[in-house]
Amino acid sequence: MAIWKSIRHVEVTPKIKSVIGMALAIAFHFAGYEFARSSILAMFTSKRTGFSSPSALSFATGCVAPFAFALLWLYTRILDKSGPRKALRYSTLSSSAILFFGGLMLSTINTYLEDDGESSNVTSTTIYHQISKGTLWIMFVLQNAFVQLLYTQHWSFLGSIQTSEEAAVRFAPIAGVGSIISTIAACLVSPLVERIGLTGLLYCAALGLAISAVCADWAYNLSEKHGFEPTGKDDAKGNSTNSSSEAHSASFISRARILFRRVPILGAICVEELSYHGLSSVVNFLFMAQAKLSIVDDKSRAGWTGYSYAMINGASGVMQFLVIPLAVKYIDPKHIFMINPTVMLVCTLLLLKRIASPIYVTTATLVVLKTMEYSLRGLAHELLYVTLDYESRFVGKEIIGVVANRIGKSGMAVLLSLLSMKFGSNSDNLHYLAFVAVTFSAVWL
Repeated sequence: MAIWKSIRHVEVTPKIKSVIGMALAIAFHFAGYEFARSSILAMFTSKRTGFSSPSALSFATGCVAPFAFALLWLYTRILDKSGPRKALRYSTLSSSAILFFGGLMLSTINTYLEDDGESSNVTSTTIYHQISKGTLWIMFVLQNAFVQLLYTQHWSFLGSIQTSEEAAVRFAPIAGVGSIISTIAACLVSPLVERIGLTGLLYCAALGLAISAVCADWAYNLSEKHGFEPTGKDDAKGNSTNSSSEAHSASFISRARILFRRVPILGAICVEELSYHGLSSVVNFLFMAQAKLSIVDDKSRAGWTGYSYAMINGASGVMQFLVIPLAVKYIDPKHIFMINPTVMLVCTLLLLKRIASPIYVTTATLVVLKTMEYSLRGLAHELLYVTLDYESRFVGKEIIGVVANRIGKSGMAVLLSLLSMKFGSNSDNLHYLAFVAVTFSAVWL
């Protein structure tokens, strides 16, 4: 109750308005991501429009890292030349455009697939199917490459315009708003699919990202108008940025090396990210494999995915609004880092024991993992970044968020693809993946 009383008595200053604007940008980004993820995954794993082999999903995930690295290189170029506002604007609108035009192409292809299916034109149907598979592959890779880049930019802005004390009070409710909007979006997936179809969801995702870009631009406009915009010229937090000019003139890899040498904590965060996302990839693969085995219909599978993430976002919202504001008063953020892997070690051990059970056990494991990522783990990371300098927040954080995140997922995806081809992905052979999940939980701890 204390947090709500403090909120009611806060003067709505331009800085608070800017925080609200970026919080809305995060919320609409999450909503767009929910629509895009459910739609693309359902079509990607569909025999009619996508790939029948489960290893195709792992292979596509494995290809995300090179694209993410390329996007990160472009982002740093725009950041150095035009600043963080335009970097966020261009990357968000680019992601929105990819979803819109990809949805338009898939909608057209689906029409031909249906027409040719009725006329039994096998050759034509095969060609359109291959085009559909290629389009979905590109959209899956780019969507996953963009999502972390956008997310880290939003929070880099929030961490730059607030003090550590302000962040400790506001970050959990800000993340909570995103969880509420994501929950609503995830619950809408199934009814929307019935009305507008899977490609219609992509249009909704594109709209959500476009609105996110507008909200983020408004937040940056307020910060520039009132003189608290993030810049590397004078770090308001008093952190050293003396090596920035040296780094800017170096190559991208050299710049990263200089930055990580200057701020050693970034290397520790990078290792933690790699461990976590390796585990996340295994659990997500188990979830998708069991969903495909248990739920044959594409629309029903998309609905189950949507409802699963609705549970995740709803539980995250409860944590962010009720649990975390109290927890940060008594628990040091470094202890929160230990809570997450401990809980997941218990969950994966239970999963290993019950892997032959229905999809509910795997779904529960995914819900626990993602809930902690969106709440406890996410808050601990953001509070840590607030104490760092401009370059660490806008370059180092993006390097970790994009490269370490995607290398962890992509490297694990390649391994999963090889294991899937060797052992198969039927319900009797998933125990080896549950064992891998237990191993990653132990390493993460």
